Amino acid sequence: MEKIEIEQQKSTLINSYLFAFFIKTNRELDYAIIAVEKEQLSKLCIIDMIVSDPMDAPDYLIRLRRSCAAAL
Repeated sequence: MEKIEIEQQKSTLINSYLFAFFIKTNRELDYAIIAVEKEQLSKLCIIDMIVSDPMDAPDYLIRLRRSCAAAL
């Protein structure tokens, strides 16, 4: 598996209090989580995962989406 450096990820430091990642793959999600673990104590961190097929998301995100939809 090819390692993607955190600096190459699509991340945005919106201001000194907010750190956001916009990702499309599970690999990008893994690296975004690593980056967020370092930033979470000082910034609000958001990971926005957009996939073309919802079934491409990790299993726990699929379950979360279903439970949120059921709550509506």
